[in-house]
Amino acid sequence: MPISPYKRVRKMLVDQGLREQLPSNHPLISLHAKYLELGHEKDSQACKNYLANVSRILQFVSTWLNDRGCPPRHWSELLSSSEEPYVNYFTEREKLGQTTATTINYLKNLHTLMSSAITLYALEYKTFPKSFNGDPSQTVINGIKLLQQKLKILYGKKIKQQSGDLFRRKTAEALDLPEYTDIENVMAKIDLDLPPFLDQLEEHFGPGGMVKVSSEKTSTPAQKHLSGIWRKVVCGLSIHLLWTSKQRSGVVANMLLEEWERRRVEGDKTIVTVSTHKNDDKEPATLVIGHGKAELMERYFSLRQRVVTSAKQFFVTNKGERVTKLYDDINKIYGSRLSASVFRRMVETKSRGHHADVSKSVAVALQHGDL
Repeated sequence: MPISPYKRVRKMLVDQGLREQLPSNHPLISLHAKYLELGHEKDSQACKNYLANVSRILQFVSTWLNDRGCPPRHWSELLSSSEEPYVNYFTEREKLGQTTATTINYLKNLHTLMSSAITLYALEYKTFPKSFNGDPSQTVINGIKLLQQKLKILYGKKIKQQSGDLFRRKTAEALDLPEYTDIENVMAKIDLDLPPFLDQLEEHFGPGGMVKVSSEKTSTPAQKHLSGIWRKVVCGLSIHLLWTSKQRSGVVANMLLEEWERRRVEGDKTIVTVSTHKNDDKEPATLVIGHGKAELMERYFSLRQRVVTSAKQFFVTNKGERVTKLYDDINKIYGSRLSASVFRRMVETKSRGHHADVSKSVAVALQHGDL
């Protein structure tokens, strides 16, 4: 599988030193971390991301000042310098593939930092430059405000650029996607395969007793065949859930047996709430499953309960482990060319109720998601 655009850009940024950060104990970073945590849950991933973003920018600014023989003596000098190193930082990152949307997010994080520096940190930090009467130096604060206003102008420019940038990028991504008809053919094949595959498993394992779904080199041909069928059932049900629910793969991979047991049935829909699927900042995810697919899930569940494994996940591989290589397995089984990012973009732009050739056109104009 080729390297994703995201990973390619990330590697180039690392190689150019554009992901380096200030030390975590830097006074300004420590102050900002303290106040960010007031507004977020403990160990919030979002908080860590905001802090990392401003730390990268300020490291670049610090290096820029050092290279010109004027190393910052106090953190306020990082926030009241020329706008040049800030503009240069974003320009260099965008040359390597960073999107305008990401630049906008960085500028938002920077604006929050500067506002906090003016209203909070200048008052709390005892070594903040003082005026003759002992108050925070208005000259220094005005310098921070001046830079903040200049960066607001840059922010406005980036907002205007974003629409065109997003359209061009999403158009290119859509043209690179596999044909919708190819994926729909895979889904149709899965629909045909699942009932007879479950029939085979139920017939072999019977109504009771423990179920062994793994196979070894020394296993019988029948056991190897059944192990392969189990793998296909797990992959088929998983990918179909993602296709219809528009959720990320982590939702399916992390869904627990107990979460299926707590499912709700409303009319012809079965609703499953998955608590853990990406990180602690995410709200629980909801899977809404149609009647026909829910019946197949229930048949799988009856077998899954009897599998010899300590795993608590609803879906387990033919080795009794949590599913981790769903797209690799789907590609091997059905000859598709999917990855998590490709599949997500296709799901997000799927035009429900339209013919496949219309879906392709919709994808060009309406794709969602970010690099």
